[in-house]
Amino acid sequence: MFKLILSSVLVFALSYIIFNAYDSYINNLNKSNDNEKTNDNQKQEFSYEETESEPQSTEDTIPYLFNISVNDITGITKKLKEYTQNKKAILFVNVASECGYTDNNYKELQIMYNMYSKKGLQILAFPCNQFGNQENKQETWIKNFVESKYKIDFPMFSKINVNGEDTHEVYKYLKLKAGNKLKNGNIEWNFAKFLVNNKGELVEFFSTQISPNKILPAIKNLLRS
Repeated sequence: MFKLILSSVLVFALSYIIFNAYDSYINNLNKSNDNEKTNDNQKQEFSYEETESEPQSTEDTIPYLFNISVNDITGITKKLKEYTQNKKAILFVNVASECGYTDNNYKELQIMYNMYSKKGLQILAFPCNQFGNQENKQETWIKNFVESKYKIDFPMFSKINVNGEDTHEVYKYLKLKAGNKLKNGNIEWNFAKFLVNNKGELVEFFSTQISPNKILPAIKNLLRS
């Protein structure tokens, strides 16, 4: 009888030990799985955060205006960003070779460019024949004229329209931003000037009658920024 009781006690004790060991094993296994899931979630969150913090491509960060394509005075197509990189003040001017404002504007623009181009000034000149037929020659003649007479070395472009249905995209944008500063939404004459910052934002519009020297303070403000 005593042996039977002892045997039963031993079986019960052994079963209890085995059960506890199994239970402990299952708990540890579950904890391990939970830790792995937590680590996986952390890795996913970390990966997501890294993706969210990645900078946009360079193309996406370029202002709309500077992504517009233009033809230089020799006919080569480029985007404006090629002329505006590292520039703080960009001056757009519609020019003409046979206008009463031609001599004074070209002289003052070139002097200004010589003085401030290395400090961040860019001047972009767009010949236009919409005002009094005063830019009626071909681009090769215009290029030779401004270089020989005024020593112009800031960028010159092929002839464009700045008003009407065929307005170049550059001037569509500039005129839109100028808004009510333009009479009836149009440019009135040669040598109107649009001053733009390095973000492609219009800072100020200057009519034909305002000479380059008079807009120098506004340019200097941008160069100091």
